[in-house]
Amino acid sequence: MLDSAHLNTTKSLRTKAVLGRTMPVALGLSLLLAGCGGGEAATPGKSEAGPKHAKELVIGIAGDEGTLTPYTQNTGYPGSNLVALVYDKLLELDTKNKPRPLLAERVEASPDNKTFTVPLRTGVKWHDGKPFSSEDVVFSVDYYQKHTVADSAPQLEVVQNVTASGHSVTFNLKSGDPEFPSRLLADMRILPKHVWQSIDKPESATVEQAIGTGPYKLVSYKKDQGYEFTANTEYVMGKPKVDKLRLSIIPQPQTALAGLRTKRS
Repeated sequence: MLDSAHLNTTKSLRTKAVLGRTMPVALGLSLLLAGCGGGEAATPGKSEAGPKHAKELVIGIAGDEGTLTPYTQNTGYPGSNLVALVYDKLLELDTKNKPRPLLAERVEASPDNKTFTVPLRTGVKWHDGKPFSSEDVVFSVDYYQKHTVADSAPQLEVVQNVTASGHSVTFNLKSGDPEFPSRLLADMRILPKHVWQSIDKPESATVEQAIGTGPYKLVSYKKDQGYEFTANTEYVMGKPKVDKLRLSIIPQPQTALAGLRTKRS
């Protein structure tokens, strides 16, 4: 069983981990990286190095990454990292590649590893204020199975069906799969049913459909120019340490380095 007690954090573990993986793309333009911390969970009584909070983080990326939904990101890297700022998964792999609860509270497996019951966290909201529910999880599985072409879409052929009961979901598999939690539950980004149920062509999803439960809200996207995110102050894992993220598209590494030197001088 994976229990939320194993995820000991008071701030946004996932935000720190995601930002940490995104930083190499910045070529040094991430001037406030110290404010994001590392990828490990905070330990009670143990102080973290670096600032506790930053108002803004500026990041340079090499190209446009689309409208940042699981169906419209342009590349796996850094596109998937940016999608991860917006959309959460049921589980998240920690720095040791072990699955930890995120939108899930825990995972309960049957002895034959064919049935996985997943109680969900309560009090989670989508970026538009709508409550997150077990129906969103069921919808996401059905949607990914129907629309299989996506850079971030998980391969869910092993799932026979998924059902909701209260604030819990149960996955019934076609065959036993002990790696199901780490291989798929930690890979599938959950979609809001109330937004995506009317989208028949997911590859055409716009920035207005980039609504998740993640640590950041996508508030601005200018094609071939950049993105702007604001912190999700109601994030279930704790308020992110950086209030605003600005990603500027800078195709030339020399230009990015010149910008870094200008900021440091």
